Amino acid sequence: MVSVSYEYEQLVDVSRIIMECLDISALDSEVIEMIDKVKMFCNFLELNRDSSELVNFHRNLRDLKVNLLFNYKDLDFSGMYDVIDNTVHINYNRLDMAIFHELLHMASRNSEGIVNCGFTKVCSHEIKYIGLNEGYTDLLSERYFSGDCTYQMERNISFLLEKIVGKNDMEKLYFQANINGLVSLLSNYSDEKDILIFLDDVDYVYNHIEDESDDAFNTKLYLTGKYLLETFYLKQKKKLEEGLLYDKFIYEVADYLRMLSRFNIMNNVASKSILFELAGDDVMEKYLILSKKM
Repeated sequence: MVSVSYEYEQLVDVSRIIMECLDISALDSEVIEMIDKVKMFCNFLELNRDSSELVNFHRNLRDLKVNLLFNYKDLDFSGMYDVIDNTVHINYNRLDMAIFHELLHMASRNSEGIVNCGFTKVCSHEIKYIGLNEGYTDLLSERYFSGDCTYQMERNISFLLEKIVGKNDMEKLYFQANINGLVSLLSNYSDEKDILIFLDDVDYVYNHIEDESDDAFNTKLYLTGKYLLETFYLKQKKKLEEGLLYDKFIYEVADYLRMLSRFNIMNNVASKSILFELAGDDVMEKYLILSKKM
């Protein structure tokens, strides 16, 4: 194991990093490769995120530790982030797959008070909303660094939720570790009770992803899709009342249904049934006409 600690130095170039280890001359090509990826990560955030979103990142970078592991070739382990110790553990054989995902956890870690990162929340010694957090971390790793996706279903759910919340707002809330802010934004379109049930359902999907043939799993996945569709529809209906063109409204709803199906969250029959209950004959007729052209 090689341990490299990073200290953050705010000079003219605020993304400058000083690397230290027990014997700097012992740095070999593997460690240098890892350091280059950390530099790339830091530079990307400095150039592409507002400073108000990087408070946690700057604080955590001061004492970040990265452990590069070389003896895990045959194990199904890519990496992990220890949120308490602010340490990234990376399997060198899966460096490209894991490094940016784990660094995003670091960048979204709030260490003031009860430690949490991204969209997780600690409730009575239980960490909640891991499913959404892992999915959105995967989405950002893919978006920013073309990273591999480990949590595909959770990533897809997060992507569809972002369509409701808005890309800029959701990214900002993630880096600020502000799950309460996310719930507050969603409360414009649904009750807080339903939002928290949705987040718990995403956690169930995350914890039982290997049970895809299980009835309980598929029920939770269906309820997750139902919440997303109903909430997206209500948001679009509100935009329609505020002046959105009717054809654009129909197109956005039809495209959302198509994504639910493509991501295997909800089949066409189920989503159309929910849409009919929400919208009635007129919208369904126009949706069916449009969907044939898509």
